[in-house]
Amino acid sequence: MPLRKGPKREHQPRPSDCIVCGDPAIGHNYDAPSCASCKAFFRRVVIRNRMFTGCMRGGLCEGNESMPPCRACRYDKCIKGGMNPLLVAGAEIDIKPEISRISTTEENKPSTSHSWSLCTKCSTSTQKATVECQTDTNCEHIQSETAENSSHELPRLDAETIPCDPGTSSESNALKQMLVAQNPDRIENKLEKMMRILMAIEDAHQKLRISKYTPKLVPGLSLDDFAHGRSKLGVKFKPFQPMHSRAYELTSMPIVPYEVIIGQRIAMDLTDFDYKSKKLWMFQDVTYSIEFIKALSIYHAIDDCSKKVLLASALTCSNFTSAYYSYSHNSDRTFFPDGSVMTWNNELQNLSPDSTRFHTGIIAAMKEADLDTREYTLLKLIIVCNPLLHGLHPHDITLLQHEKEKLTKTLLSYVLARRGIQEGPSIFAKILSIGDVVTRLTSWQKSQCILIIAMNLYKNYTPFDETVFHSQTLHYISSMIYLSAPSFASLLTSRLVLVSASREE
Repeated sequence: MPLRKGPKREHQPRPSDCIVCGDPAIGHNYDAPSCASCKAFFRRVVIRNRMFTGCMRGGLCEGNESMPPCRACRYDKCIKGGMNPLLVAGAEIDIKPEISRISTTEENKPSTSHSWSLCTKCSTSTQKATVECQTDTNCEHIQSETAENSSHELPRLDAETIPCDPGTSSESNALKQMLVAQNPDRIENKLEKMMRILMAIEDAHQKLRISKYTPKLVPGLSLDDFAHGRSKLGVKFKPFQPMHSRAYELTSMPIVPYEVIIGQRIAMDLTDFDYKSKKLWMFQDVTYSIEFIKALSIYHAIDDCSKKVLLASALTCSNFTSAYYSYSHNSDRTFFPDGSVMTWNNELQNLSPDSTRFHTGIIAAMKEADLDTREYTLLKLIIVCNPLLHGLHPHDITLLQHEKEKLTKTLLSYVLARRGIQEGPSIFAKILSIGDVVTRLTSWQKSQCILIIAMNLYKNYTPFDETVFHSQTLHYISSMIYLSAPSFASLLTSRLVLVSASREE
């Protein structure tokens, strides 16, 4: 009996491009044309049963071809391109998905001792708050989203992205040293890939500063109004109209030093501030820095209470950002995107040397180090990832310490490559010292603001100010402070500087 031949299978032509990244494809994998790298990535995600709930960079990946997509967007491209998870051998689809995020259930809630004063408010606040912002026709209310929106898994700058991830064993360290020795080009590519991502986040931060997003200092405003939901860095706001409706020109902004406000007891009332024609830069730059911190992967890897602690340190980040913008526009003093620049005369400078130093010190340090954009971006993240902030969960202290070490090593590698082996180490130390200047001047600024609040000179005081200036532990001052003697004010200011600096260091 003759054998029956089955139908002839038609061989599909080998695809040319990967449907995920566009690189040359090696064939059809899991029902879709893909390269070896995307095939391995898809298999790894399915085998580990990972689950993503949205773009890990708050929407920055969409339409941005200058940087590679995050893991969530890459996996989404795999699915949309036709890759089938059921065809992955060894995958167990029915098991509970693994989400790389610190749980905040009752079982691993942090201690509620004195060092968790910020966390207590974080855990008990359940109401959704709103922040007014400027729009084309009317005021837009930015409502905080549910906790699910803030729980997407963000890609940390791990060994897959940064080659200098501290190993957990001697074997892994030896293996990484071999990889560095054998594949220097691969390491450089990873560094370049990481820098493109960081530069894209920084570029989004600068765009937010000149955008229509203009939060208002309204009564009852708190840090919780900004803490929930995705980062605004992924939202495309329209430009702030006053910055684009007239020719660019410098505008003098006379400075009122903190020393003068305190010494002459000048009341500060911003109730009638015109948000349509200008920005309240000191306040709004802090809110923009909060959105910057929310876009970082390390932010989504820490506990909810530690997130609030990290956001409360946004004042340091905003001062550093403002100083670099001034430095990059060849200004020797604080300069803002709308063209306004701080000015003062010799008499005022002699009367308030600390205020003039605050508006010039960081810029001068940047000029001395000849800081470029990449060095600034890495140093900014090193400043943000401060494991010594008061109130962090012990586990998150370790995470921030590792992140800071990785960023510091990356900065060192870049400085040595740019400045050379001879001058590199000394320039690297000089760049790191800029962080100390920022921290010291920000501590002084906080002490002055706390003193102004305690003297009841600030008429628009909100819980937001309380958290950012860490003044909730210093309310008792207002009941005893009348400052009849200027020496007492000077003594109290120096004490507050020491307290604020010790908390941050």
